[in-house]
Amino acid sequence: MIILLLLLLWLGRITVGIGFHDIPGIYCGKRSPTCCPNRDDQCTMAILGNHLCYCDMFCDRGEYGNDCCPDFKAVCRYSQRTLAPGQ
Repeated sequence: MIILLLLLLWLGRITVGIGFHDIPGIYCGKRSPTCCPNRDDQCTMAILGNHLCYCDMFCDRGEYGNDCCPDFKAVCRYSQRTLAPGQ
């Protein structure tokens, strides 16, 4: 029973660590345009050295597929005026 509890706690830590949401900094806010409609593989910013985070609307696809930049929700989801032309 203790092993099961420890396993559940360990798995919980792994799932919380998915994505870039806890990394401080401005990413989408530095881009021009700041946010991109739909899926755009060029709508990225460098994060953690050689990794990329995204500022397109496709990046926010749930808790297991989230590769959005940490400031994506603040910059892109709450301010639709920042979207690139053609939205």
